[in-house]
Amino acid sequence: MSTASFLEIVQHINLVSFTKQASVKIRWWNDTAGKFYYRLRCDASRYTRPDFPTTYLYIGNGYSTVPDYYYNMQFGVTKITDANGNITSFEALFTRYPDVQSLRPTATLEIADNAEFTDAVIVAANTHDLDINLDSSGSFGPAWVKPTWIDTKSGIAGVKTLTGDDAFKGVQGFSEIRFDYPTASGRYGTSVERYTLTVAGGLSVAYTPDELEAAQGHIYMALSDYRNLTGDISVTFTVEDSRGMITRYQSILTIVAYKAPYLSMNDTHRQGGTGSTVILDFSGMWNGAPLTMSCQSVTAYEEGSSQALYTLVPAISVSGTSFSVHHVWDAVRFDSGKAYRIVAVFSDTVQEIIIILPIPVGTPVLSIRDKRIGINNPSPQTALDVSGVISQNNMAVLGNIEEIKDEIDDSVDLNDYLTAGIYAYLDLAETINHFPAENAPLLLEVLRFGDLWIQKAYYVDTGAVYIRTGTAGGSSVSWHLLS
Repeated sequence: MSTASFLEIVQHINLVSFTKQASVKIRWWNDTAGKFYYRLRCDASRYTRPDFPTTYLYIGNGYSTVPDYYYNMQFGVTKITDANGNITSFEALFTRYPDVQSLRPTATLEIADNAEFTDAVIVAANTHDLDINLDSSGSFGPAWVKPTWIDTKSGIAGVKTLTGDDAFKGVQGFSEIRFDYPTASGRYGTSVERYTLTVAGGLSVAYTPDELEAAQGHIYMALSDYRNLTGDISVTFTVEDSRGMITRYQSILTIVAYKAPYLSMNDTHRQGGTGSTVILDFSGMWNGAPLTMSCQSVTAYEEGSSQALYTLVPAISVSGTSFSVHHVWDAVRFDSGKAYRIVAVFSDTVQEIIIILPIPVGTPVLSIRDKRIGINNPSPQTALDVSGVISQNNMAVLGNIEEIKDEIDDSVDLNDYLTAGIYAYLDLAETINHFPAENAPLLLEVLRFGDLWIQKAYYVDTGAVYIRTGTAGGSSVSWHLLS
């Protein structure tokens, strides 16, 4: 009786396709000379599922041996049958197990002197675990057609100019690319689990089949979110099945360079700094040829209002990639006591750009009128006419401040008036607090140095004068009658 020993599986089975012949390399020994045929009996093992069916892998087409020799040979798998001798395949096995990429049955080497193994079969000593792997680089992923894309803004005149009317190109920082994903279908018993899109330096997203269906097969990428993308950009599309096998496509998305117009200098102002005539004076940068630059409109609004007051279309100067506007808006008058908002609209045929130019109130910090100087006062009435509190060495100097009056709850408190200056109390209907005497018209004089203060109250009707002192945030002495 011939004997043989199954020594080793030198090279396991690695499948790149179900249609391409697989191979396995084994090492064995036998004690009989002659031409023999070999097959591997594959049964369930602790590494594969208990329901794995007994499967025979017929290897080679006969191999001659001599006695007592160790053999190391790579064989092609020529036939696969089930336990009953029915033809089957690796595809059938993996379709049975759609969630694995590898099967590892226990392999037993059987040897016979005929290809059909109808006579006495030699069962070699020893068994080994056989790996049957699906190569991830093979054609096992879902059936899928390569996605396409289009620029949703390809119909805009300036976009056509830059892309040469190629709807499959994008414009830097402006276009919106819509990727159109066809539906994939799982193969060999699998189901589709996930779609992905990866744009180098840009969008990277994943969708489940339900999510992609809800999006009607569209994935959008706004180039305004990826302003630095330009040139030929690598795009990768993938779909993955329940086995983890992937179908992948690579493409190149061309993004044409583009620079949107922007403001680089603004000296728009009131003539003379305070007048009612506005001078438009600003400049900016833009993409340049082959696009064209134009001013659509310049509209004035009173600050806080949406009602357009004045509109004009001024001449625009364009040189290379720069543009400028200089226009004296002398046809209308801008009230010096009001602030305005100038809205300038430009078009470079790709898009409209809105530039906001603020025009502040015309009241100057310092004005000179008829040999009189006004501070925060455009119409001084005296040699020095100041609107506001005057300070010296960071301390307020005496001056008319305001009327003592509270319009919220008709209650006034002299403790609230500690800033240096002169105040008047006239409204006798209010409730008074911390007054020196009766509710009557008075003038209040406040002197201040740091946290120290003095209040003097002059009653207009009686001529009585009171005084008290105190510290800011601290205590004060009671009122004292001077006269």
